[in-house]
Amino acid sequence: MYQNEAVLDGEVGPDVQERQSSVGDITEERSVPSLTYGVSDKSFATVPLTGEGVVVRSYTKSPHYLPLAIIALFLNLPLGLPAVACACVSRARRQRGQEDGANTTGKAAFWLSVIGIVTSLVICIFVIVYFFVMTPNIIRNIEGIT
Repeated sequence: MYQNEAVLDGEVGPDVQERQSSVGDITEERSVPSLTYGVSDKSFATVPLTGEGVVVRSYTKSPHYLPLAIIALFLNLPLGLPAVACACVSRARRQRGQEDGANTTGKAAFWLSVIGIVTSLVICIFVIVYFFVMTPNIIRNIEGIT
């Protein structure tokens, strides 16, 4: 059973088992475990449980930032390549249901992408300023000296 999974008819979580064992074997009353049991991440949303014997999983999918990482790959190869790798790992972990690992590698992909894009923009601005502002001034000063 997954960490964020509850079975309505059959297995119950340890919190319900503990309550049942303290009261004794009562077959008339059944407790329904909540989806918030054992959830350590705030990206999970709680949904009322309905139906019998239905496995209910409720969570919001963590973003993998693959499109942003691909943009970073084209703008800055040294930071874009690890960003794409982290985004692919995040996507694979999300598909396997490992939300904590997907969140961690997704955040790494996001920050690598952002740093790569910002670094590329700063370098582009510096190159533009250098060639269109500083170089003509340097050439004028050299011509003025001779």
